[in-house]
Amino acid sequence: MKMAVAGLAYLFEFAAGAVAGALGMVPFLHTNLLLEFTKNAFAALGLAVFAAALAFSHSVFEIIPAVFLFVPSGGQALSMLPAHSLALKGRALFAARTVLHSMFYSFLAALAILPLAIVFLPPLFEAVRPYSAFLLAAIVAGAFAMERGKKLAAGVFIFLLSGFFGFLLFSFPLQREPLFPLLSGLFGIPAVMLSMNGKSVEPGKDEAAAVDAKMVVVGAVLGMLSPLLPALNPALLSGLALIFLESTPVAFLQVNSAVASSKMLYDFTSVFIAGKARSGAAVAVKEAVFRLEWSQFVSVLAAGAAAFFAALAVVLFASKKLSTTITALGNRLNLVVLGLIVAGVFAYSGPAGLFTAAVASCIGLVPALVGTRRSHAMGALILPSMIYSLGLAGEITRFIKS
Repeated sequence: MKMAVAGLAYLFEFAAGAVAGALGMVPFLHTNLLLEFTKNAFAALGLAVFAAALAFSHSVFEIIPAVFLFVPSGGQALSMLPAHSLALKGRALFAARTVLHSMFYSFLAALAILPLAIVFLPPLFEAVRPYSAFLLAAIVAGAFAMERGKKLAAGVFIFLLSGFFGFLLFSFPLQREPLFPLLSGLFGIPAVMLSMNGKSVEPGKDEAAAVDAKMVVVGAVLGMLSPLLPALNPALLSGLALIFLESTPVAFLQVNSAVASSKMLYDFTSVFIAGKARSGAAVAVKEAVFRLEWSQFVSVLAAGAAAFFAALAVVLFASKKLSTTITALGNRLNLVVLGLIVAGVFAYSGPAGLFTAAVASCIGLVPALVGTRRSHAMGALILPSMIYSLGLAGEITRFIKS
């Protein structure tokens, strides 16, 4: 009874977060930026409930620009790539439905294994902490195992090139928040430019979602393990999983979406069971809740889950209309989207952001030119994390300055 009353006390904070999450449809309005603007409006557990509802709702609504407009977000940056290839064949609606259904079932699977995570994750955190950089390197090496010959060499080059650029951005920041211009340049702008081929895309048939139980379960488990290491993003984990599973655009969509959904849940769970925060929203929860109690955990998780399911219902309902409208606009929309990205980068990060996006775009076009996977450009996030985990950042920074 007490818990029910406590939940009603934060109904406004929940509703505000769930509605604000719809701003995920605007590519450059990242969760961290929204929290920066709103963090003083709430306090303590109210802020934690708001942050959870915002993050879970935002993770669903950001699918719209990622899948339909090829504009990346933190969580869906790599879902955009196979979705892009499907959209060019008139299957954008199928791609969106596959992402949404995979996220839904993965979230249920992640909830089912939550009791096991509560027991086993804390000792796992302690066990892997001394070896985090080496484990991350091993995972990256595993992800490269799918490549051969020239494609392997090209993939390693792109990984290192994007990684060095990412390290420079995070070590010598030109702007306060380089993530949006970086991801937009690596993935969004090249995708839009490559789709400007002058060919019109047929609407395609009304296909049901493709959901593979194996991919969903694997994604849920990998999402549970993701807080163990920094920079274990859905793309990297999905690439690792697909070494051993079917590697197709649809399979990648399924497992990547499943990992993203489960990871969202466990980003918040790890705050309560191990004091680790792997996302901006999780950091906000950690700072807002001074005493980590299970009743607080239930309140935060319930708010996030409710916002997540509500957002899924809204986006699923609107997806068919969105697909029809966007397909009808055709190449005209590409110019609008490109202008939106550039304007968003400038509004968000100024001239420095435009410079970052321009350089990143040059890197992001390389995979298409040499015929290798664009996901290798995620080295921009992974390599800096490895360098910082190894404690080499200071030495490398001093060497660059000298």
